Amino acid sequence: MPSRITPPPIEPGAGVALIAPASSPTAEQVEFAVHNLTDAGYRPKVYRSLSEPVGYLSGTDDVRAEEIMRAFTDDDVAAVFAARGGYGVARLLHRLDFGVIRSNPKPLIGYSDLTALHAAVDRHAGLASFHSPNAIDGLCGGGKLDAPSVDAFWSAVSGRGSYDLPVEETGATLRTLRGGACEGELVGGNLAVLVGLLGTRFEPAFAGRVLLLEDLAEAPYRVDRMLAQLRLAGRLDEVAGVILGQFTDCEADENDASPTCVQVLEHYFSDVDAPILAGFPTGHTVPNLTLPHGGRVRLDADAGRVSVLRG
Repeated sequence: MPSRITPPPIEPGAGVALIAPASSPTAEQVEFAVHNLTDAGYRPKVYRSLSEPVGYLSGTDDVRAEEIMRAFTDDDVAAVFAARGGYGVARLLHRLDFGVIRSNPKPLIGYSDLTALHAAVDRHAGLASFHSPNAIDGLCGGGKLDAPSVDAFWSAVSGRGSYDLPVEETGATLRTLRGGACEGELVGGNLAVLVGLLGTRFEPAFAGRVLLLEDLAEAPYRVDRMLAQLRLAGRLDEVAGVILGQFTDCEADENDASPTCVQVLEHYFSDVDAPILAGFPTGHTVPNLTLPHGGRVRLDADAGRVSVLRG
């Protein structure tokens, strides 16, 4: 894996690219994202119509891959914002030039299906990025995000020194599955997308890192299957710590006698010999706190605290 590069902060007034590497946002969502960033003093650039879907994708593989590369090589762009997640980012990874991305380091912003791109730029460009809300969520306020989520995002991309994530301000209920504290680079994101990269050349390194997992609309038996794959691959034995985010709408049907998602998570992580904090407010939910993928964090599972380490 290449040596680590931390992307420069997003300066006031900067040009920023709005891309759709996964599924299509609606025209109204694009308009909101553009106005949201413009009103905050930034100069959003959109290279094509993002709202003309090709099936469940925002465009052909060639078009979406070219858009990513154009954003990273555009000298007038200081950051790359995903409009939304959805499906299909993994289809693009072999089409990207990670040497060029490494030579043009910029903050890459988004979550959900963007997990695949975070993992790939981590593995092949050595570039830290941001597991954060997407642009259509209202990163500058005025959208569906709450104030702690907006503040956490701008703290992450501003280049400020070390800081604690504002967990208490969100009212989240945290659970310590295993106590202790650790430090390491963050890796992970969406569980289903991450598991889909296992055994490929885009799988990120896990050893000595703090693993983040979250997901949406996966029944407990599917969460079980994916965690089994992570464990059988030996990845859960390698990590320094685990942050379990929100598993939104991941429960079985009302008449299903299966274990709950919480019970499945506790089964797999009860014997992992590392600090484990569950219920962290990030993922397909509000609040959705930004974390630096590939950046260093400190996890204190006893205190329920996650800190971003810089300097």
